[in-house]
Amino acid sequence: MIVALLNQKGGVGKTTLALHLAGHWGRQRKRVTLIDADPQGSALDWSEQRAWRRFARLFGVVGLARDTLHREAPELARDADHVVIEGPPRIAALLRSALLAADAVLVPAQPSPFDGWASAEMLGLIAEAWIKTLDHSVSTASASDLYTASLTVDITPALRGRIKIAAFQRGETVADMLRALLTREFPDTDGGN
Repeated sequence: MIVALLNQKGGVGKTTLALHLAGHWGRQRKRVTLIDADPQGSALDWSEQRAWRRFARLFGVVGLARDTLHREAPELARDADHVVIEGPPRIAALLRSALLAADAVLVPAQPSPFDGWASAEMLGLIAEAWIKTLDHSVSTASASDLYTASLTVDITPALRGRIKIAAFQRGETVADMLRALLTREFPDTDGGN
């Protein structure tokens, strides 16, 4: 099983929880690998300090802070009972890659409005990433092969919230819902250009 601890907000305890979860499984004699996918490398630093002090190793720690994580984590999982991914504190290709690699995602948060807002955004990303991987109607081409242009639109926070709620209620991603809207409003009239 691959478990990722992710939140776009820093300082919520991702590293601490990832280390404790890996340590718990290690004490149960499980084969565990912790992937430090945070460019800051705190889990790697922790592991090096333990090795330097000659403390027992309950699990291995690997630095893998790159956006190919979703392809590499399953390879590491073949030699482990559990893989724990400690993710980066921001939305980026690396965080999305960790989402795609994970069988389960834990979203640590502090009890504050700021963490609540960041967690809500993270939950939306989880739903979007997992819905896309379950969508068998899309061809086997990757999203980057299908969509090569992006569009930025400035909207109010209230409209953004209404769009996300509508997408959730429809059981689709915001991106897919907006693509359908734009396709409907701007039909292909010149043969696909």
